[in-house]
Amino acid sequence: MKKIILAGLLVLGLRTMAFAEYEPHALFDPNTFGLGIQAGGLYSTVLDTNVALGFKLPDIPVFFAINLGIGDDLSIGVSGDWYAFDDSFFNANTITIGWYAGPGMYADFKVYEDSRKLTTLGLGFRLPVGISVQFFNHFLETYFQIVPHFFYIQMFDIDNSSLAPNVHFDWWRELGFEAGLRIWL
Repeated sequence: MKKIILAGLLVLGLRTMAFAEYEPHALFDPNTFGLGIQAGGLYSTVLDTNVALGFKLPDIPVFFAINLGIGDDLSIGVSGDWYAFDDSFFNANTITIGWYAGPGMYADFKVYEDSRKLTTLGLGFRLPVGISVQFFNHFLETYFQIVPHFFYIQMFDIDNSSLAPNVHFDWWRELGFEAGLRIWL
């Protein structure tokens, strides 16, 4: 029960941070629309891969993605990340290179194809840390990020008819990486 309360407080804290006043940064303009594709993986006991459609809406400081898992297990998910820190460290003509990091959340629906035969709905926290290379005065961006996952709350297990939440805290077991291409309008 204490873990569930702690997870709830973290959700409220991240929500407050995510929708606080957003300051313009050197790397991302908060008033622009971004749309892109990304591919990645999640290292647990095996490497699960995914593809995603990513987007950022103007005036909302959250980078969203809709994911489709294409590994051994079928998964569909959404994520939202707030880059609390971002800065450029190289600017030359029309190229900018920078880094970013910040808290995020994700939710997923998974159908496991291994011996467990589970179908689950889960919720968790993530912390992307990445490198961004932007071309043509921030019109085209490519990026790579390492994404440790914290607290995975398994909401239910359909196959075993269990509705009891199952809270995990194991970032190494769920260490993700993602690479993508985004345009900014």
